[in-house]
Amino acid sequence: MAKGAFLFNVLAKKYAKSPIGDMASYEKKLELTRKYFTPESEVFEFGAGTGSTALLHAPYVKHIYSTDYAKKMIAIANRNKAEQGIENVDFAVADIN
Repeated sequence: MAKGAFLFNVLAKKYAKSPIGDMASYEKKLELTRKYFTPESEVFEFGAGTGSTALLHAPYVKHIYSTDYAKKMIAIANRNKAEQGIENVDFAVADIN
């Protein structure tokens, strides 16, 4: 396991509860990104974290495949996905390699 994965596995629950530091910038990034999406878009995201960005983008695309190297982050992402009833996003534990 990569050193960073260990750290994010330890911090996953705390990270998931933390608010976004600059919500205005985050919302602007979401808006800018969505300009590139179509209903037929298939998106690959690495660095899923708790899945919040992928889940927010889900209504704008056909499918999102999102990965993170921290299995506890992916567990939280999958829980959030199930709670929100989103079906066009898949999360997996993987590194960028």
